[in-house]
Amino acid sequence: MWVEYAPRRRSEYLNDMTRIDALVQVRTRSGDELVAIETKYADRFNSRRVDIDKRPYRELAARVGVWNDPDAVFGAPQLNQLVRCHALGVAVTEDLLGRAVVPHLLVVHHRDDLSSRILVDDYADHLADSDLVDARTLDQLVDALTHTAASPGQRRIARALELRYVAQAESEAAWLASGDRSLRGGKVSGPGSTR
Repeated sequence: MWVEYAPRRRSEYLNDMTRIDALVQVRTRSGDELVAIETKYADRFNSRRVDIDKRPYRELAARVGVWNDPDAVFGAPQLNQLVRCHALGVAVTEDLLGRAVVPHLLVVHHRDDLSSRILVDDYADHLADSDLVDARTLDQLVDALTHTAASPGQRRIARALELRYVAQAESEAAWLASGDRSLRGGKVSGPGSTR
């Protein structure tokens, strides 16, 4: 697993600053595969748009055939980030796995975020194989981690993720423990507060 994945020699791939939140190598019956994970928990899609209608992306599209219509997908600003993350995953598979394969793109989002699901469905319509992208809530991911944990340590990690990011039971305590009192005069405002 690589967190905040970006290749060291970007000029050999897409020649931009795109990063994948997590790139996971998964062993399957048919061989190793990659899963590119993009998380959308608090930030929004496309806060930074990059011009992807250029040579490295065009060559990748022609060589691999990921998208039905590269013109349409490269020109869709709302899909820019998903295209860049997926393209980077495609571009590095040969080096990482020893063979060219289109990775699965998994978008993990907050359960109340409806726009992520809509964007992922829109992106799926542009793919030659729409099964190569999926959106799941963080709750679903943590539930899957809990049910597939192979050790007590893995179960503890899944439980910690659940408490911190799903139930948010530990969020306030973690904030208070951070020692950052720069907001609100050093006090955390509670519900109904006028501060």
